[in-house]
Amino acid sequence: MGKLLVPLFLLLVVVITGTFFMLKQLPAYLLAEQEYEYNDLTTRGTFFLIEQELLKQPVTSWPQIIDQLALQFAYPLRLLKLTDPIFNQADRDTLNKDRMLYKEIDSAEIYYRRVLDSNFVIAFSFDVSNREEEHRDAQGSYYLLEKQLLTLPIEQWPEKLKVLSQHFGFPIQLQSLSSLNLDVRQIEWLHAGKIISFGAETNDYRFHKLIDNTNQVLTAGPIPVQFNNTVFLLTMGLLAMSLPAIALLFWAYPLWRDIRLLTTLTNALGRGDMQIRSQLPRRSALYDLSEQFNAMTERIQQLINGHRDLTNAVSHELRTPLARMRFGLEMLDKNKSLSQNQRYMSGLYEDIDQLEELIGELLTYARFERNAPMGQQETVILIPWLNKILDREQAYTESKVLQLNTEQCPYQQTLNCCPREMERVLHNLLRNALQFAVQVVCITVMVVDDEINILIDDDGPGIPANDRERVFAPFTRLEDSRNRSTGGYGLGLAIAKRIIDAHHGVITVHDSTLGGACFRIQLSAVKQH
Repeated sequence: MGKLLVPLFLLLVVVITGTFFMLKQLPAYLLAEQEYEYNDLTTRGTFFLIEQELLKQPVTSWPQIIDQLALQFAYPLRLLKLTDPIFNQADRDTLNKDRMLYKEIDSAEIYYRRVLDSNFVIAFSFDVSNREEEHRDAQGSYYLLEKQLLTLPIEQWPEKLKVLSQHFGFPIQLQSLSSLNLDVRQIEWLHAGKIISFGAETNDYRFHKLIDNTNQVLTAGPIPVQFNNTVFLLTMGLLAMSLPAIALLFWAYPLWRDIRLLTTLTNALGRGDMQIRSQLPRRSALYDLSEQFNAMTERIQQLINGHRDLTNAVSHELRTPLARMRFGLEMLDKNKSLSQNQRYMSGLYEDIDQLEELIGELLTYARFERNAPMGQQETVILIPWLNKILDREQAYTESKVLQLNTEQCPYQQTLNCCPREMERVLHNLLRNALQFAVQVVCITVMVVDDEINILIDDDGPGIPANDRERVFAPFTRLEDSRNRSTGGYGLGLAIAKRIIDAHHGVITVHDSTLGGACFRIQLSAVKQH
C-alpha cells in the first residue's frame, strides 16, 4: 500500500506546488500586454511635457534641465544616450519607432522613450504604488501640467488642456472642488497639495490634484484598463482542473500497465503455461503482488510435478504386490495341496498388509503435501518427552544401542509443537537410523541461541553429499537400499521434512561424528524465564 500511496502523495505535492507557482506567476504573464498598454498610456503625456521643456533649450542644457525636473518627481528621472550599452539592438529598434521601452533591472521597473529624433532617451523608474507613492508617481506630471497652465490666463486653461489631452491618450480637465464627491480626509489630502486617485476597483482610474491658490481640481482620466476577467478566470479554472488530472494520469498509467501485464500472465497461466514469471521492478506498486503471483505459480508447478511423480511412483509401488497377489490367487486355484495353499494365503496377507501400509503412508504424505492443518500444538518438556519416545523405540533396537545425550539442554527446556506429528518425525528418523546403523544410534539435544537442535547420529554407511537433498523427495531410495527388506517405500523422510516445515523448522543431513549419517532438526525454542 505504501508503494501505491507514497508516489501519489509526492506527485500531488509537486503538482500543487507547481500549480500555486503558476497561479502566482501566470497573471503577470497574461497581463503583461495590458500592463504595457497602461504604462504607455499613463507616461505618454509626461514624456511629451518633458520633451517640450527640453526643446525650449539647447541640447547642451538638457542634462541640467532633467536634473531640475527630477526634483519634482518622486522617482528617478535620467537622460541617457541612445548608444548607451544598456540598450541592445532590439531596444534601439523599439525606441526608434517612437515606442516606450520597458525593462526590469534589479527589481525596478524602468520605462524609456526617445526624445523625438535626437540621440537622447528619457528614463523613468517606478516603484510599487500605494496612496503616497501614487502621489509621488504623478506629481512630476502634474508639475509640468501646472507649469504650462500658469503661463496663461485662467480663462485659457480649458482650451490648453484640450490640446494637451491629445498627447496623453486620456482626457485632462478642470473641475471645481465642490463638484467632486469627496470625504473630509480626501479634501484635506488635496489641500495639502497631494494627489489622490479613484477607480482601482472598476479599472477606470482618475487622478485629482488641487491647483495652488484656486478652487480648481486638475483631473486626469478616466484611464481605461482593458482586462477580460471571464477569459482569465476560465483559463485559471481550466488550468486548475487539468493539472491534477494530468498528474493522476502520470500516476495511473504505470499502475494500469502493470495490471495489464499481470492479467496477461494470469491468462497464460490459465492456459497451462507454467514457465511464466512476473518481472515487475521493485519500484512498482504491484511488486509484492507480482512476487506472490510468482510464488503461487511456482507452488502450482511443484504440485503438478509432484502429482505426476507421485502417480508414477504409486503405480510402480502397487504393481509388485498386485502381481504377487495375482500369482498367489492363480496358484490357489490350481494347487490342491493344503500346505501349499496355506503358504500362498500367508503371502497374500503379507501383500495386503504392504498395500495397507503403503496407502497409509500415501495418505499421510498427501495430507502434509497439501498443507492440511496439524493437530493442536502443545508445550512439552523436551527431555522427559524424548525419554518416553526412546522407551517405545527400544523394542526395535535388537542388539543395537540407542543413546540420549542431553548435556547441552536444560532439563526444564520446553518445545512448542504438535506432539503426535513430532513423534512421527522422530519415529521415522530413528527407524531409518536403526535400519542402517552397525551398532550405535545417538540422539543429542542442544539449545543454541534460542534454537533447539535435535541430532540423530548413526554409525552406518552414511549418505553421499550429492544425495542429501534428494533423500527427502517422496519414493526416493538410495542405490544400496532398493530392496523391500531395507528400503521401505521412500516416504518416511519426505513426511518428516513436511512436518518439520509445518513447524517452521529445518531438517538437514550431515556427516556424523560416529561415521554414518547425522539428521539435524532445528526448531525455535520457548524462552525460559
